[in-house]
This record gives sequence, C-alpha cells and structure tokens, in this order.
Amino acid sequence: MADLKILQKLHNNGFYWLIATVFFCSCNKVQKDASVAVDSTYELSARLRPSNLYKADSVAAFIRSLGTQNQEKAIAYMEKSKALRDQNPEEAIYQIKKALTLYPETSWYKSLAELLMELNQYNEAHQAYSMYLLSEEKPGKEEMLSIIKAAMLGDRVDARYAIGKRAQELGATAEDIKQLVKDPEIQHKLTPDDITDFLRFIEAVNSEADTSVANYAMFLSAFKEIELPLQVNATDITKHTYSEEYFDYDPSKDYSNFLYERLEQVNYYPDFDYKYTFRMGNYRAVVYSADTSAPASLRQNRCIIHRLCVYSSQGELLSSYPIGIHAGEQLVGYEILPNATVRMLAARRVWKNPFTKNDMANEVLQVIPTDTLLLSLDEDGLLKTP
Repeated sequence: MADLKILQKLHNNGFYWLIATVFFCSCNKVQKDASVAVDSTYELSARLRPSNLYKADSVAAFIRSLGTQNQEKAIAYMEKSKALRDQNPEEAIYQIKKALTLYPETSWYKSLAELLMELNQYNEAHQAYSMYLLSEEKPGKEEMLSIIKAAMLGDRVDARYAIGKRAQELGATAEDIKQLVKDPEIQHKLTPDDITDFLRFIEAVNSEADTSVANYAMFLSAFKEIELPLQVNATDITKHTYSEEYFDYDPSKDYSNFLYERLEQVNYYPDFDYKYTFRMGNYRAVVYSADTSAPASLRQNRCIIHRLCVYSSQGELLSSYPIGIHAGEQLVGYEILPNATVRMLAARRVWKNPFTKNDMANEVLQVIPTDTLLLSLDEDGLLKTP
C-alpha cells in the first residue's frame, strides 16, 4: 500500500521531477505486446486501460479514484503469474498485466520487467522498470544493472543515457557499468563506438568535475545519427514531431540548453524537434526544427525553421544557421553534402492576403523560386558564405 501512497503523492504534487530521466521519450510509446485481452472472469468496469499501464500520471489518477477496491482480485492474478512463471512465462506476463490493470502497485512492475527481459522484450522491460523505480523499494545493485541493461538493449539511445544518468544515485558505480557492457548481448547490440561513448558519459556523470560533457552526450543522444548527404525539401520542413515535456525546466541541467535558442534567446520557447546528428568535417553537427506556429495551424500557415548547429567536442556551440524555413512568404529547402557544404534553395510564396499566423482562410497563389545560397564550414567550425 505504501507504493500506492507514493503514486498518489506524485499525482497530487507533480510527479515529473522523479521521472525526469527515467521516462524521457519512452512513456508514451507503449509496445503492442502491452495489450491485455479481457476474458469472462475479467469483466470489471473499474480497471486501468491497458494502454495506460506505463503512464505514471494515469496510474496515479486511477489509484487516487479507486484505492484498494480491486486489490483482492489483483493479488489472485499475481499468484497465478507466480505459479506459471517457470513453465509458461508468456502466460505469466498476461496474468501480471491483468493484475496491474486492477491494482497497479508499482513494486509488481519489477516482476513484469524481469519476465519481459527473459523473453528479450527490452523496450517494454525498460518501461516496466521505469514504473518500478517509482516505488519506495530501492533496487539492489544487480537489479539496477538489469534496469540499465534493458535500456541499453532497447531501441532508444536517449533512454540508455537517461537511466545511465541515474545509475550512481541508484547504487551502480562506473566500474559496475564497465563490467556490464562486457555482456555478450550488449556487445552484439551496440557498436564499439556506442559503448565507448556511453562509458565516457558514465565517467563524466560519476565525476565531481563539470557535468557539461555528460549533458552534451545526453543532448546528442536525442538525435538520429545519419551519414551525409542530407536533403530536405521546403515542403517537408513542416514535418515536425511535437514534444511533450516530462521534466521541470532546470537551466543548469536541461540538455536543451545546447540549442541556439536557449543560449541566445533565454525567454524564447518554441517547440523543438530533434532531427539529425552527423559528422561535418572535423566537427559534430545537428539539425533540429523549431516551431512558432499559432495553435492548431493549417500546414500552410505553420512557421517552422530547421537550424544547423556545429559544436566542439566539449559541446561548445561554434556556429549556427537557419538552413530550412517554412514561414510566411519564405520557403527554404536545403541539402548538406559530405564535403561540409550546405546548399539552400529559396522561394517566395505569394499569398492572397497579407500573411498572418492566425488567418486560416488565407491561401497561397504562387510560389516563386528566388535564390540559391551556399554555406561552407571552415577549419574553425564556422559556417560561412563564399
């Protein structure tokens, strides 16, 4: 029952700080195998939706409204799961999920995560472990290493770094993690560079030195790694994935501080979509989009830019440039070439009426190509026009 009180408190007071790093980018991506079929013995109207099993706010709200109403039934399902664990782990998982939809005690998520790990369902195991970490029960070192392993073997790089940032706090040392990455499954899943980068990150997090290097690694992990060339047409600039924050803003720790807008325009808060990261000459570069559109804008009215930023190995922003634009009259598509050159193709949109963000009845009459602009990266990491 103590676990339920914890979630109630999180719901009443705001649970976001606790799950700042654990839930980054993974809470809302529930796996298909998280679904729970309803059988004839499971016809209770007061139950948590299966799609909400890994959403801490939904779990907290459910507990707050029902308390222990379904506890006895849920415990019976947990007992069934324990009896089935060895000979039929798939059915054991099914029984645990039925129990959790009736009475989502966070400590039960550990049992679910362990079974999912046995079946190599690492993405969902990470989600289950994330819920377990909301309980009062503190994981032991071996449990913590299993939690990190689930994140490392899953598909999301950012989840790996997020849980790694909490490793020391939860009892796993840098040396423990160095031994963990020797696991054959991890060696098979990750490249040597992936493992080296992660260990450098862990060392930075565990040191008393400036944590900017670790935060920079967190920042880069949110981008998709690609090889050049990269080509984005002006009409594709509007393909923006909208974010949902799961943490309170902390200027000293929030890795979005590496963005140009955070550095140069402190009180400017567009919606960011982290796109790509790649090597550009001798430097690391990223492309992200920033959306300042009016709420519920039509696609043609959206105001979005793609910004290219170039960084030093320590995360210092060396230069940046808005290489893609979809805003008002401006349309700019771009191509980034392997020789560290950027080619931008600009056009002007002619509107029926003067453009305003909120005028949804306006329409584009004509698109007129205007210019081609070239950028190159010099030896100091600066983007320059010829």
